[in-house]
Amino acid sequence: SLTLKGRTEVQGRPADRYEGAFSDELVWEAADGTLLYVSAPDGSALLEQAAESAAPWTGTPAEYEVGWALEGYTDPAALFSSGVGTWYWVRNHTLLELYYVNDPICPFRVPPGRMPEEVTVNGLPGLFWPSIFSREEWDARVAEECSDDPNSFMNWDTEEAAVLTWEDPETNTAFRISGIAEKEELLRTAESVTRKSP
Repeated sequence: SLTLKGRTEVQGRPADRYEGAFSDELVWEAADGTLLYVSAPDGSALLEQAAESAAPWTGTPAEYEVGWALEGYTDPAALFSSGVGTWYWVRNHTLLELYYVNDPICPFRVPPGRMPEEVTVNGLPGLFWPSIFSREEWDARVAEECSDDPNSFMNWDTEEAAVLTWEDPETNTAFRISGIAEKEELLRTAESVTRKSP
């Protein structure tokens, strides 16, 4: 949960600053009435800089869909907006996330300090970082920490999770799947991602 920590200005407009256990956020209303927010981990000094640089994206969205349902996971929740897509699946109180961004302005966050393995996703080069936990180790942590609340979630950090990234050069789209999962699951999910007809 987030706690309101004060007010500031973003692009000359009033903004609320929130602090949370894992990230801080700035929320403000743009001149055209659009509600915007920027999130950064744990009080990052880049939070206000990122908010000040926010501008409307003017590209033509390339949208994608996922064709494979992960075994043992819930049906996905999906969100799409202006060249950004997100899917979330849940298995045993744990999220698995897939993001894509058209015309990314920076790379996705990946596990620091761990060397990736080169992989191929539908003929395109990708990088894979395994989770530092086995499925059995993670499930044991979940059993210990979530036993009292059937609706709770176990949060993982990118440093702990399995991560798979790749890009589609035809549409200049970057993809990242992350969670506590096996390489084969992430690759099969990635290879089921296809572009929707324009």
